[in-house]
Order: sequence, then structure tokens, then C-alpha cells
Amino acid sequence: MRCLGVFEDTVDPEQPILTLRKTARVFVINPQGKVGMIHVKGEDEFGRRDHLESCGGGIERGESPAQAMLREAREELGVMLRDWVELGWIEDEYHRLQRRNHSTFFAAHCEAGFLPRNLTAMEQAMMADPVWLSPQEIHQRLDPKNNLGIALLIGQRDFCAWQELLRRKIIVFN
Repeated sequence: MRCLGVFEDTVDPEQPILTLRKTARVFVINPQGKVGMIHVKGEDEFGRRDHLESCGGGIERGESPAQAMLREAREELGVMLRDWVELGWIEDEYHRLQRRNHSTFFAAHCEAGFLPRNLTAMEQAMMADPVWLSPQEIHQRLDPKNNLGIALLIGQRDFCAWQELLRRKIIVFN
């Protein structure tokens, strides 16, 4: 598996990194060629948030990254995935949480139709309805030059994986 990038937290004052969290993240492509993203909207330890991020979360004990990716897509987007491919991994850090993340990224297609989402109470408070955007819209929204604060940190991570998806021509746009 290939390293796509390593990103330091350039937003918050440096604090020691105490934990490593392994996650699985996925860009989900629907039959119309749109990409499902999580719309994070609310307030938490990072302050006021209103940005997009790839679907995903922590890998649970006994799960492989692929199993976690499938579970997260079902929970957060309400979709079943097929034809997935591993893109690589990215490490990033959040000084505010004193945490480093090791995220395995995937791209996948989803079946038509949606199932009920299964969000935790915290996710319900912070996640608006998923958005399905064109590749051009995703590219613009994730581009780090268009983001600040926590959206910059998340955007640079997701944009790096997004560029790998484009490089492999898993999705193409002009």
C-alpha cells in the first residue's frame, strides 16, 4: 500500500501527539457519477464547522480497513458499496486532540437506492444530510486554498487522496 501524504497540523498550537487512530475513508461514486460527501456542520472542540469531508471513521477491533470502509459507508451515507479499490494511506495530525490519524483511503461505487443511516448521537449533532456533488464541485470544495482552520486540515488530507483517485482515472472530469 502506497503513502499518499503526511500532513502536520499547521492550525493549532503544537501539543504532544499522544494517540494514533487508524481510520478508513472512502470516496463513494453513485450511478450518476456524483460523489457522496459528509457535510460536517455544527460546533465542537474545533469551533464552528461547516465543511465537507470524505465518508469514514475509526477502524474497530477485529476489522480490516476494507471492512471498516464498508461499515462507515453504510452508517454515514446509507449505501452499499461495490467495486472498491484501495488508493493508499495518509497520516495527519490534530494537536487539539493530541492525535495522529493513519487513514486508509478507498474509492468505490454504490448501488442505487439508500438505506437508513445509522449515526451515533455525536454524529447526528455534527452531520447534516450527505451531499452528492459532481467531481468538479468536489475538487473545488476540497482544494486547500479554499479552506481555513479545521476545514483546511481535513481538506488537505482529502484533497491528497482525491488527486490519487483522479490520477488513476477512477473518475474523470474536465
